[in-house]
Amino acid sequence: MAEIKIEKKKPVWPWILLLLVIVGVIVYFLVFRENDTDATVMEETPVATETDATGNEGNDALSGNAEIAAYVDYIDTNRNEMGLDHEYTNEAFSKLIAATKAAADETGYDINKDMEQIREYSDKIINDPYETSHADNIRKAADNIAVVLQNIQQNANPELSAEASAVKDAAASINPAELTLDQKNEVKSFFDKASALLEKINQ
Repeated sequence: MAEIKIEKKKPVWPWILLLLVIVGVIVYFLVFRENDTDATVMEETPVATETDATGNEGNDALSGNAEIAAYVDYIDTNRNEMGLDHEYTNEAFSKLIAATKAAADETGYDINKDMEQIREYSDKIINDPYETSHADNIRKAADNIAVVLQNIQQNANPELSAEASAVKDAAASINPAELTLDQKNEVKSFFDKASALLEKINQ
């Protein structure tokens, strides 16, 4: 009687294991290659710089300061306000002082002594709305702020010298011996010039 040879089936699990290894290798290369590509793109992407309306790069230190923006907005939206109680003038000075201090702080310019004197003049404006010396205090505060703003401008934005000079000229046009309400245009001009300078510094 002939002997029947029975062949044993080869196990399947080595093939399954090999297939899993191949799939793992493929997934590994796909995942890590994608991460490397993302990292390369991030490294090559330039950091965006802020630009103003003309397309020039802005001053990072003074870009978008909230105190300066608040003063500029107040002056823009309250151009027709100026009564006997000097509420407009005092509020304008209050916001201008805050804006000036913010600009000074960001440029490293110490104005603490100047600010004490300016606040003193500003506070005197509303103590008595019928006092005839208001123009004198307004002029003194305006002169001091104009000097401070010019110093800030020279440190932060040398190209704005004309705007800083305009602020000083506007302050000098306020007559300390004349009633404030008789020179509304001069007082408002000072606030407008200071707003124009600070707005450009803040770009």
